[in-house]
Amino acid sequence: TLKAPGEHNRINAVCAATAAAGVGCSAEAIRRGLTCFSNLPQRLELVAVVAGRRFYNDSSATTPESTIVALRSLEGGIWLLAGGSDKGIDFQPLTAAIAACAVGAAFYGAVRETLRSQVIARVPGFCCTTAPTMAEALDWCWQRSRPGECIVLSPACASHDQFQNFRQRGVRFVELVRKLSDQRKP
Repeated sequence: TLKAPGEHNRINAVCAATAAAGVGCSAEAIRRGLTCFSNLPQRLELVAVVAGRRFYNDSSATTPESTIVALRSLEGGIWLLAGGSDKGIDFQPLTAAIAACAVGAAFYGAVRETLRSQVIARVPGFCCTTAPTMAEALDWCWQRSRPGECIVLSPACASHDQFQNFRQRGVRFVELVRKLSDQRKP
């Protein structure tokens, strides 16, 4: 079973298995390799399960297309954290995917109002909010999510309005999730 979610990862796994078989790897070695494979850090990386909620760090998703893939890759209710600096790109395909795939979204950073207004224009009453910071956006999603659902940082934007780079943003997300986890421990 492949740990990495998404059709794109399954296609990559089939390609890798085919190439490995082509150079003489045994079926068992290929199976072991695929079973052990996990996503790279900050690429739809499962970082924790807290109170039945799965937290994914997809901070490297700095384009709407990357976030759309993330939304289509996960199962269960999806609570999305998206936002950052404005690169002057068209968010319409992204907001369509958010409306179709997510149960809720918290938009933060410089583009927060743009994303929110475009989603609301598509689906009036869609469960979403704006927050100045990613930490506040995460808290909003946490308060509304339920066990069995996932909370995903997949910003669709550059990080430069609040962070040095996407890595720093992802590290901060993991820190916030760990803090949530620590607060839940007896």
